[in-house]
Amino acid sequence: TFEERMVAATPPALIRDDGRWTVHFKQDDVFGKPKAFVILQLSSKNTYDTPKRAVLGQLYEACVTDRLEEYAYDATLADLSYNVQVLPRGVRLSFGGYNDRLADFASYITGKLARDLDDVLPSIRKIF
Repeated sequence: TFEERMVAATPPALIRDDGRWTVHFKQDDVFGKPKAFVILQLSSKNTYDTPKRAVLGQLYEACVTDRLEEYAYDATLADLSYNVQVLPRGVRLSFGGYNDRLADFASYITGKLARDLDDVLPSIRKIF
């Protein structure tokens, strides 16, 4: 019956919390597919400390989304996803999907953000 299916899901188990890392784990016992989610928070008190930095952060977020859209579309077909957010406390990177390809996907995205800044941000000469 409907009531029998409405059982509260067990929360993820906390497997590490040492001040540097907070790690939760929950085995998928419903769908049988190995999925993982990773959230990285790069803390900084400077992302929103001035109006100029807040606007630059939002522009950076929009540029990242735009420049990586073509690759991210293909990844969504493989049930992989990412999100970049510039927040008042820093930058948050979120990744999700099947764990056999998630490491490669996250490595590609973080590599683009860390090493290929010119590829992510628009060039003034190209625009004008």
